[in-house]
Amino acid sequence: LIWILFSFGLIWLIMMSDSKAYVAFAYLFYAFTLLLLVAVLAFGRKVNGAQSWFEIGSFRFQPSELTKVGTNLVIAHAMSRFGFSWYKMSDLLKLMAIWLVPPVLILLQNDTGSALVYGVFLLVFYREGMSAYILLFVGLSAFVAILALLLPLVALVVIIIAVTFFVLWQKG
Repeated sequence: LIWILFSFGLIWLIMMSDSKAYVAFAYLFYAFTLLLLVAVLAFGRKVNGAQSWFEIGSFRFQPSELTKVGTNLVIAHAMSRFGFSWYKMSDLLKLMAIWLVPPVLILLQNDTGSALVYGVFLLVFYREGMSAYILLFVGLSAFVAILALLLPLVALVVIIIAVTFFVLWQKG
C-alpha cells in the first residue's frame, strides 16, 4: 500500500512538472545515478551474487533502475540537440559514451540482466536514424556469441565460414 501511494504521488509530481525541468536536470540526474552505481560497488549488499543493492533497514534499493531513467533523459537531450547527426563522429562518440557507461558499471556489479536492458536502446537508435546495417551486425554478433556458448569451436568456425561463402556467392 505504501508503494502504491508513493507511485501515485510520483506520477502526479511528474505530470505537474514543467518539461524544461527534465532538460535542465538531465545531466545532473545522470551523473548522480552514475555516482550511485559506483557507490553500490563499494557499499552495496550482495543479493543472489550481484552486488547491486543498497539496504537501509528493511528497504532495498537498486540504483541501476534509476540509471535507466537518467540514461533515457540524457540520450533524448543529446539527440534532440540542434545539429545532431548520425554521420558526425563526435555525436556518435558522445552518444555511445552516454549509452555504454551505465551497463559497464552494472556488469562490474555482476548484474548481467540489468545490463542487457541497455541493448534495447539500439532499437531506439534505429528508429531515430541509425543504419540498419549496424543493427544487423549487432544482432548477428549476439547470435554468434550465443552459438559460441552452445557449440564447440570447430563447429562454430565451420558455420561462420559457410555463411560467409554463401553471402559472397549470392553477391557475385
